[in-house]
Amino acid sequence: MIDIIKFLFRLITTILISLIILINIKKDVNFKNKFYEIVYENNFDFAYINSLYNKYFGGSIPFDKIIMTEPVFKETLNYNSLEPYYDGAKLSIEENYLVPIINSGLVVYIGNKDNYGKVVVIEQEDGVDCWYGNLDTVNVKLYDYVESGSLLGSASNNLYLVYKDDGGVIPYEKYLP
Repeated sequence: MIDIIKFLFRLITTILISLIILINIKKDVNFKNKFYEIVYENNFDFAYINSLYNKYFGGSIPFDKIIMTEPVFKETLNYNSLEPYYDGAKLSIEENYLVPIINSGLVVYIGNKDNYGKVVVIEQEDGVDCWYGNLDTVNVKLYDYVESGSLLGSASNNLYLVYKDDGGVIPYEKYLP
């Protein structure tokens, strides 16, 4: 019974916040312009908002006590060698290497980029975008929230990593284990 009450509280709170934002967007042009600027023009940190929501309200669906599962894939990044590559790093890895996610965050891009091949970009909880390049397969979808250590996909021989914040490149040495 308490789980249902918590769920209803979360649902009503989410609906109220959404309605307040939508009403203000409809009524106030200045609010609408500011909202669009923050969300669409700046690098809005959705992963941080998601982590705050989970911290204070719990998951979106209250089944965590009912379904008891352990992650099947919980790994750390392993590589043989590391060298600079364009804006980031080129990691020498094994053939058909299963790529773990380094830091939790939100998947904001999946596609191809010049010099990096198939790329997944994850906006980490600290607001930094991490590019995983040269992937053979991808096991995540756009706008998935992904946990550190979970499976991103697979790559062969080389994995490219790039770290960016507000469009600027951050040295990879700060993040790589």
